[in-house]
Amino acid sequence: MLDDDTQDRTEQATPKKEKESKERGLVARSKDFNSLVVLLFGCVAFLIFGKLICTRMYNIFHHFFVFDGYSLRNNDFMLENLKRGLQDGFTVLLPIMLLILIASIVGVLLIGGWSFSFGNVAPKFERLDPIKGLMKIFSIKSLMELFKSVLKVVLVICAGISVYCLFFKDILTIAQLDLLPGIIESVRIMVYSFFVLTASLIIVCFFDVPYQIWDYRRQLMMTKHEVREEYKETEGKPEVKSKLRRMQREMASRRMMEEIPHADVIITNPTHFAVALKYDQSKMKAPIVLAKGADLVAHRIIEIGKENLITTVSMPPLARSIFYHTDIGDEIPQKLYIAVAQILAYVYQLKQYRRGKSKKPTLPTQLDIPHDMLR
Repeated sequence: MLDDDTQDRTEQATPKKEKESKERGLVARSKDFNSLVVLLFGCVAFLIFGKLICTRMYNIFHHFFVFDGYSLRNNDFMLENLKRGLQDGFTVLLPIMLLILIASIVGVLLIGGWSFSFGNVAPKFERLDPIKGLMKIFSIKSLMELFKSVLKVVLVICAGISVYCLFFKDILTIAQLDLLPGIIESVRIMVYSFFVLTASLIIVCFFDVPYQIWDYRRQLMMTKHEVREEYKETEGKPEVKSKLRRMQREMASRRMMEEIPHADVIITNPTHFAVALKYDQSKMKAPIVLAKGADLVAHRIIEIGKENLITTVSMPPLARSIFYHTDIGDEIPQKLYIAVAQILAYVYQLKQYRRGKSKKPTLPTQLDIPHDMLR
């Protein structure tokens, strides 16, 4: 039985699912890769500080393992000697410990990133379920762990044989060397042994790192139902969104209708399209569109215009051009300045005529509308 709970999961994890997983502390991890990084840093530390460490260790052995008669008769000498020895030993090993600490952090950051969650340390009683335990035994993860274990055993045996063949004579000669040369030779053999072991771990990581990343993404995969539910949670249910859009359109329509009484002119198709324009020379660079609509909305704009004695002009080409090339609140396109100016001049003259201050104007029939603005 191979992970039946993931057979129906065919969709890649969403960013929201990945974020929630990281917050719970569930990220891709490779223990072998972390061990590899620690070993590499350890090798580098010994290469950099190896000679210094050997010299300091020699001085510690030479100083703290030589006693005179007074030291032996002093009851407090041995305790003080031990304290100083531990302090000096800690000082010698501090650079290596710092590098190994950095290595343990770097390994975590390279694979999976930094993540901490108290949920991982909390007791989980479902892990005591024997059925789930048996299922894990025959899972892909268990097979991979078995393969890695066998591979590690083989590689460690090969690494041990390699170290034996390379340094067998050197190990035998250490006992014949003086203290300082013996320490230096021991550190050299240890560093090269680290390199051999690290080389074997590189082979393990070559299989383990891609598998851990693949397994992590496989566990995060979602069913189509889960993707739909998450979309509803983040974006809102379709029926709710539809209702909100309808309410927004209604509110926008009400605001638009409230602006029509402030218009200077309404240009119509005459019935299919209607646009209401306003122009205040002292406040505006160009006329703006207060309202526009088609069919029933256009009919309503015309009705409100008549109720408020707004001049209505039937000019189909200009009405369609403004309708298709502007939004409510926009200035009219620059290419329509001349045509709209002709209409506004007609409206102004018509107002003067109604006040008895001029003769009745003639509605212009030939408007300057560029061909690319016609619809």
